[in-house]
Amino acid sequence: MTMDDATLDNIFATDLQDTPKNFVAVLAQEKVEKKKWLKAIEEEVKSHAKNSTFGPPIRRSDIPPQFTPIPVGAVYKKKRDGRYRYRLAVRGYRMRPGIDYNETFAPVAHITTLRVAFAIAAKQDWEIDHGDVSSAFLSAAIDTVVYVELPAEFSKDPEATHSKGRPTYHLMIKSCYGIPQGPHLYNKKSHNALTEAGLSRSLHDYSLYTHPDLTLIVIVWVDELFFFYPTGSLPHADSVYAHLQSVFDLKDRKPIEDCLACEVTRDRPRRVLRLSQTTAVEGALRRAGMNDCNAAPTPVLPSAIFTQKDADTANTEDHKWYRSSLMSLNYVAMWTRPDISFTVSKLAKFMRAPGKVHVVALKRLLRYMRGSSHMGLVFDFSAPPRKKNLYAYLDASWADDEDTRRSTPAYVYFFEDCPVSWHTRLHAYVTSSTNHTEYCAAAKASKEARHQIYVFTELTAHIPELQPKLPLPLFSDSRGSIAMTQNPVQRSASKHIEVADHYAREMVDRGFVTVTHVPTDRMLADILTKALTTAKFLFLRSFLVKPVQPQSRS
Repeated sequence: MTMDDATLDNIFATDLQDTPKNFVAVLAQEKVEKKKWLKAIEEEVKSHAKNSTFGPPIRRSDIPPQFTPIPVGAVYKKKRDGRYRYRLAVRGYRMRPGIDYNETFAPVAHITTLRVAFAIAAKQDWEIDHGDVSSAFLSAAIDTVVYVELPAEFSKDPEATHSKGRPTYHLMIKSCYGIPQGPHLYNKKSHNALTEAGLSRSLHDYSLYTHPDLTLIVIVWVDELFFFYPTGSLPHADSVYAHLQSVFDLKDRKPIEDCLACEVTRDRPRRVLRLSQTTAVEGALRRAGMNDCNAAPTPVLPSAIFTQKDADTANTEDHKWYRSSLMSLNYVAMWTRPDISFTVSKLAKFMRAPGKVHVVALKRLLRYMRGSSHMGLVFDFSAPPRKKNLYAYLDASWADDEDTRRSTPAYVYFFEDCPVSWHTRLHAYVTSSTNHTEYCAAAKASKEARHQIYVFTELTAHIPELQPKLPLPLFSDSRGSIAMTQNPVQRSASKHIEVADHYAREMVDRGFVTVTHVPTDRMLADILTKALTTAKFLFLRSFLVKPVQPQSRS
């Protein structure tokens, strides 16, 4: 799922009840607010004029009969940084596939790729810069014939034109927000610009670009660019950025402070980088009405049982609150908080019709976040690591889903004690034993190992000492499943296993990974497979997330 800037604003914006819904509401604002909104409209008009998004006005009767003009709406938004934003948005749902648009796919960077790049940059003391393309979707030419109907207030004098109430009709020349093919067109243009600047696209993450002759890494997230490079590559980074500025309306890049609603802080002398989402968490608590709640020591009680039998199809007000609150925490769990991934995964099953039990459980999760909002990922390379290079822990909980009796496999990858990738999700089908479940977890972890090997190899192409050391060590607490990865014995207990779940055995045979036993009490992935007692949870959490700033209560 592509998470663009508008989506992030919807998830993490503060409560803004005074944001106008239309131009009539703008006119009703007090003088200072009205002036700011009119200025935002003026900026949008200038942006489209500069990019030549639309052709000159035409009469409705001049539009060929086979084309239906698509209405264009307007979105008013107060940004997280306090800016007032007026954006035209084509009503893309009115556009017809095969006529108004064709291809729509556009890649977005893997979150794990960004985390790995941050970890390597912290260890190597690289520069990390951030650039933002203004009005990104307006820069690419549209690939079909589309006529649009612009709102009356969209002009240099919005009050005067709105009073006449006359929309205008135009041929669309450039891409615009809301059209289905917009992300695809912009991504195609940005890819061409980056390759023209001498960078090569990765085959394993289509939003990752590297320089073939030196260490210069660019990761693209829709309209945001992240540059990673040592000081010696600064001239080349400047050259690439200058080329991009000649193609796009690209702001001057600056040292990174914020990455997709994630705060980034560095202690470069000690080679420490911290990723946190305190602002996002506190915003979620505020919107959920729980910013003054008492903290809970764990995200879920060990005795908690979640089942569809407790679903409630009637209480729609709770449903809306539940979905909004859980989705806010889901993004946090994906980015910086593996300690809540298990709980979020379990509660997400009941998004359609959560019952009272699920609502109470979500409130406990929010109470846990109240007490741990100051925590996040800490990539600390100030001391020698316990284990070097890249390694992973994998675990599984057998038949733990009350409704389907499916199991929960999980893994967590570390780069020199720093967590860079994790996964916990209900398995696709019922497994017949603990060994079978752990074997499936090994297959999932091995697939991620293959991906991590490729990405690490590209990111560290010019740093031989950081190249992945094969075979990659995977740690499991199941001796039975380890034996299955090493010996292809067909027994009655294993002959039914799906072909895809033999992936770990294949990777062991080919020398990509090795699966080694670790005692259950040292299994760090246990926190991703089950609800734990407070003591064990806090012990395992200490390996994954750490305090990144003093605890606050807003």
